[in-house]
Amino acid sequence: MKQKTFEGITILLLEDSFILALDVKQALNSLGATVVGPFADTLQARHAFESEKIDLALLDIQVRNGTSLNLAAEITEKNIPCVFLSGYGAHYEMPANLAEIRHLQKPFDVKEATKVLMSALGLKEHGHG
Repeated sequence: MKQKTFEGITILLLEDSFILALDVKQALNSLGATVVGPFADTLQARHAFESEKIDLALLDIQVRNGTSLNLAAEITEKNIPCVFLSGYGAHYEMPANLAEIRHLQKPFDVKEATKVLMSALGLKEHGHG
């Protein structure tokens, strides 16, 4: 049986749009990832980050209780990769310490997301290279 792309990878998901969060979670699960969340605010996501072993965080920038920028900084300080999921694209004003974080544009595109998440995790695509 072929190994799934994100088998053994745990992804923290922060997304306050319920429908989009379910779509993203289902897509990541279908690629073999374990998804912690989705969470609608940074308080819940921070608690999960502190109590779970996370390999990557997929964070909506603008959520119910503000932005995820502080959470992203905390996560990246622990050398865990983050990817922003945003309707703002890469045009959102980023602090210098978060400028290197990759962005995924909403609506969520599974093919594009797979490439960006694999790159963030330092993984190579199966069958390439």
